[in-house]
Amino acid sequence: MRRQHKVLLLSVSIASAAFVMIAGAEPVAAAFARAKRVIAWDLAALAKPPVIHATTERPAKGMRAFFYEGADYKGKPTWVF
Repeated sequence: MRRQHKVLLLSVSIASAAFVMIAGAEPVAAAFARAKRVIAWDLAALAKPPVIHATTERPAKGMRAFFYEGADYKGKPTWVF
């Protein structure tokens, strides 16, 4: 069998197998519509800017230093420089 025939036969076989798999499967859009979306973060809280506290620590020419309130760690508040 010539190389061209082998390539054509292989292509037809792959296309047929893909068609059989797709024909029996649920459409992707329907599967996504049925899926329940779960968001791990509180988006409303993340959209709010953090409270900022000015500081004179670590002065640098042309820059302002500040702390902002970070996430609690072991039940205690944290500040991020």
